[in-house]
Amino acid sequence: MKRFIIGIVLLFVSICFGVQDNEKLTFNIRYGLVSAASAELSTSFIEYSDSVNVDSVRALKVVSIAKTYKFFDVFFKVRDKITSISELESGKALYYSKKLREGGYKQKRVHYYDRDNKNCIYMKWSRKKKKYRTYNIAIPDSTYDFLGAFYSIRQQELVVGDSVKMYMSGDGVTFLAQIVVHRAETLDTIFGKKECLVIEPQLVGETIFKNSGRIFIWITNDEYKIPVKMESEVKFGSFIADLTKAENVGLSLKGK
Repeated sequence: MKRFIIGIVLLFVSICFGVQDNEKLTFNIRYGLVSAASAELSTSFIEYSDSVNVDSVRALKVVSIAKTYKFFDVFFKVRDKITSISELESGKALYYSKKLREGGYKQKRVHYYDRDNKNCIYMKWSRKKKKYRTYNIAIPDSTYDFLGAFYSIRQQELVVGDSVKMYMSGDGVTFLAQIVVHRAETLDTIFGKKECLVIEPQLVGETIFKNSGRIFIWITNDEYKIPVKMESEVKFGSFIADLTKAENVGLSLKGK
């Protein structure tokens, strides 16, 4: 059960984020009636360059923080931080890093995307050797990290029945994924009653997150496409993440 909870926390942080400058989204993640963790996502528009991408480009920086609540730390403590930097216009990957603490497990990973040479420089921290191990991973021209991919999705016009395909790269692997738009539903959200699109991330031909159940995400069916709910189906129940706070999102909160 602990590993399922961590998987859901990390998944939700990795795939839902804002597209507005200085947008901030906060989610409560629960199993049944028990609230286990929170996820916070913040964005900023920046000028970015590095040793791989020398020319400065306008970019979207996303910082996501996932952590279990204090009472749950006793069972399995999580303090994870993910940073994504992608081209503002296209959403294509420039930089992606993860700093993970999950129970007794700790890890640091960094990715630099060199699309001119179709290469991802992937660096994974070795706790034993106290240094990064570096790998070169071949990538297609149009490659997204997990956050940049969904920035791109939120910029598109989506209708029920759509299936959007894109290459994603992270943690040393690259794969072709598709985002399937299943149906429209009306939910009672922090913005009031909103029509939402229910989408699901998949590998081409199967579910990406099959080890932790299918993942469904509700995004507002408007120009902002704000994620308001996520649910993961597992054998013993389901995890649900609800949007509880939102700043600089373009929509008015209920009652304001």
